[in-house]
Amino acid sequence: MITLYLSNFSYFDFLHEVLKNNLAVLFAGFTLIIVYVMIMLGQFNAVRQRVYLSLMAVSLVGQAILASYGLCFYMGFFWGPIHPILPFLLLGVGIDNTFVIVQCVDNIKQNDKGLNIPDRIALALEKAGVSITITSLTDILAFAVGTSSILVILSTITLFAVNVLCVIQVEQRFDPIWYLNPESYPIQFNDKLNQYFPQFGKRAGIYLGGVNYFEEEERLNKLFSLLKSNHYINNATVDFWYPSFKVWLSKRITGIGKVELEEVNPHLCGGRVENHLGKTTPSSPDKDSNPDLLVLGSRAQHDKRDSQLLHRGG
Repeated sequence: MITLYLSNFSYFDFLHEVLKNNLAVLFAGFTLIIVYVMIMLGQFNAVRQRVYLSLMAVSLVGQAILASYGLCFYMGFFWGPIHPILPFLLLGVGIDNTFVIVQCVDNIKQNDKGLNIPDRIALALEKAGVSITITSLTDILAFAVGTSSILVILSTITLFAVNVLCVIQVEQRFDPIWYLNPESYPIQFNDKLNQYFPQFGKRAGIYLGGVNYFEEEERLNKLFSLLKSNHYINNATVDFWYPSFKVWLSKRITGIGKVELEEVNPHLCGGRVENHLGKTTPSSPDKDSNPDLLVLGSRAQHDKRDSQLLHRGG
């Protein structure tokens, strides 16, 4: 008998492994692009070889990437496992205007070459402005199309990259399992699941953040009921942690006295209460001063709180 298994992090683990194995290829690509820029941007002589200009152009692309990453992280955009390949894409896209400007400098008329350097650069930029504007508008259009994607990982890539080539060719029929190595165990698990249990369909999940679980309890239960009653969903597989937590809490405090969920809710907001009751979760600032309400602390804290609640109930 062959046992196949899958965990929540299997996909990310193998995707990181694939990207890690491709790091050598990515760095080789960076090197080839930089060497190509040095060769094509300059000439084969000691005066006009333009090596430093090439390195400066590449460094400007790197600075732009760092600036966009910082802005996106500050705004809280999602960082996915395939984002590390963005510098390779952006280096090829961002270096094109350098060739346009240098070519316009070389095309300056003979009678204008006696001008000083700032004036010659101004004449070159006057000619290159149209091309730079077109390429910039193309980047903005690609950014707009990419951010409208229903795939979160692609929409955030465009927010980080500002431009992703061929993003309009991505089909909506997308499966993240395609990124994995065909011989990895998540692929084998998925194949066998589809082969022997096709009636199970695709796995899905709903994640909510910034929710007041006490005030929104009725609406959350309604959402849970709607999902279970949906005839497109196998209701035997629908699970919601909140009712289970309430049952656990009621058993935990049996004989101690009633603890209102309103007391517990500040410790649920922003925290993950799945099977992590042995860990601490974020607490509410206005409740920190009351140690009797820290019911979601460590297991040692749970035992201590039990004795305090018993004392209070007595």
